Amino acid sequence: MTTRPGPSTERILEAVQHVLIAAVSVVIAVVIVVAFLRVLSSDETAANGDGTLASTETLPEGVVTPGSTTVPDIVIVDPGTPTVAPTTVAPTSCDRRQPTADRGQMVLRIFMPCGNPDLPSNATYVFRTVDESTALLTNTMEQIVAGPTAEERADGFTSFWSAGTANAVNSVQLADGAVLVNFGTPVSTLTGINQEPARSFFLADIYTSLFQYERVTSVELRLGSDCEAFFALLGQSGCTVVDRGGWEAQLDQWRADG
Repeated sequence: MTTRPGPSTERILEAVQHVLIAAVSVVIAVVIVVAFLRVLSSDETAANGDGTLASTETLPEGVVTPGSTTVPDIVIVDPGTPTVAPTTVAPTSCDRRQPTADRGQMVLRIFMPCGNPDLPSNATYVFRTVDESTALLTNTMEQIVAGPTAEERADGFTSFWSAGTANAVNSVQLADGAVLVNFGTPVSTLTGINQEPARSFFLADIYTSLFQYERVTSVELRLGSDCEAFFALLGQSGCTVVDRGGWEAQLDQWRADG
């Protein structure tokens, strides 16, 4: 005698059958997806078979991988202000740095031409350190008539004054801004100062060195207490007293002509 399953048993078997069919479908789908992924992986390896970075990795800016058709953006790096090592610029032979005076001393600035200028623009000078004194103008004139030192002459400084005229100043007087310089006989030994431009260079050393002091308003030069005798040495007649305004105008003219 054959036993037939009841209605409830049939429904259970049908449900199991549907579940098995769904499971098989899922397995087949998984197999297909895995196979497809393997194909993709194989294609990518073939394209980048030289071991370059995979396309999913991030590349640094400016790097182009082999086979890439995309030109990366050009990155301009601002180098900033270049750092220059500090250098000490050596002064030219006509430049002088003011020395520091020790206690009981003072530094004087004496104008004299350097480097064979065409006109006495009086842009060059030397410094002299002397004992501190209230006789500032006398000390200045004594340094002028002593002429350049051997070192200064070697550097290009020139003057009609020299060690042979070091005692050429008899006296220097100041009254209400007016300076009177009285020279002695050593001045008479000077030659070549009676023509231009030598005459202008000769006078410029004196006038510019004295007018650097604000209290000086005018300068008169004499030889043996005689102003006309001094200017006769320069090939000129009469007596010339130079004031500050007139001398500054003369310097401006020379600088403009130069």
